[in-house]
Amino acid sequence: MDEGLKSFYSLIDDSTRLEASIKAFKNYDLSLKELTKIVPPPAIPLIITLLGDKTYKFLLQNFPKVDQSIFEEARKLAKQHFPRVPEHPAAQELMRNIAASQEKAKIDAEKIFSIRENKIKSIDYNRLWQQVDDKLIPIIRIGFRGIENESLLDSTLEWDSLTFLAQAFIELLREEFERAQKIVKPQKIINIDKKKIEENLKRMITDLHKIKKLGSVYGIELNPKKKEDENSDKKEDRKSVV
Repeated sequence: MDEGLKSFYSLIDDSTRLEASIKAFKNYDLSLKELTKIVPPPAIPLIITLLGDKTYKFLLQNFPKVDQSIFEEARKLAKQHFPRVPEHPAAQELMRNIAASQEKAKIDAEKIFSIRENKIKSIDYNRLWQQVDDKLIPIIRIGFRGIENESLLDSTLEWDSLTFLAQAFIELLREEFERAQKIVKPQKIINIDKKKIEENLKRMITDLHKIKKLGSVYGIELNPKKKEDENSDKKEDRKSVV
């Protein structure tokens, strides 16, 4: 809107440009490209908005913090100098282009934020090994599939990447619980399957306990405090010996 007003008043304040613009709007043979060489494009939709009763009312409602005397003055000037702009074929073409662009943006936004479009229906995975010299690296090929069985994610992960992904999801879940708690009361949260969430969390906790035990087989230490205590005891023993 600021750009539209600036462009509009740049015509009003320049008598030469104003006269050229008035003349251009009277020439219905001008193409959109020719018209916008004379009249700055942001000024055209603003002029049309100012001239229409419904669009002008909509303008006032959507910019309540703007001094309405600014719009009132602009409308008076638009009626004085550009009363027939909405009838110009090139101006109509510009408005159609703007409407089409806005519609496309709306559709794109709906696709991006559509739960159905992005919902994960299933997770596929294959356990693999990668050989490097005489060593083996365990890897997993994981794929997320959508409602229409389309691929949402396809990636190969080593254990460190797999644990990073798992930790990120768990952290995200915790933050979601915290975020919701700060904003709304628990009974206001709808469309969640509490039973399924409980079952998933119980399985996660069980699996984490198993991983904790299995990790030590590969030298993955999940009890740093215990290790520190043991090291501290050893230091104390050495001191006592000294």
